[in-house]
Amino acid sequence: MSDQREKTVCFTGHRRILHKDVEKRLEEIVSVLAEDGFVNFIAGGALGFDTLAEKCILRLKEKYPFIRLMVALPYRAHGTNWDGRRFCEYKSLVSQADAVVVLSETYHRGCMHARNRYIVDCSSVCVSYRYKDTGGTAYTEDYALKKGLTVISVV
Repeated sequence: MSDQREKTVCFTGHRRILHKDVEKRLEEIVSVLAEDGFVNFIAGGALGFDTLAEKCILRLKEKYPFIRLMVALPYRAHGTNWDGRRFCEYKSLVSQADAVVVLSETYHRGCMHARNRYIVDCSSVCVSYRYKDTGGTAYTEDYALKKGLTVISVV
């Protein structure tokens, strides 16, 4: 995927969605990026903002049939401990993705950060839903800035 880096966007964001119109703003941002020639969109398969991003890409495929959803999973059994409704939604989204990358066969300390670095390393733009300065979203956005990515804030 590294040869596609200039046409690739990754997503990072918190699990809890606290702001109104996040989905609408996300769809506007992704539409502009698709119209600007971005083709590959990578999400990390997490609850919250990642789920919104995956749904958004799948919805926008009707308008932009050339865009591709890639889901980067931190480990193979990711999501299996979620409640039934969330897990079913997760499995449905992953099954509709154009590509799925599993970064580790098993869970290990640091596998989430490894997934976050992977999606950034494959991308030239990062769309971020960040409202606090701690946690995986802050880590990923800061890493994206250090790597020279354009970071677009949803809020």
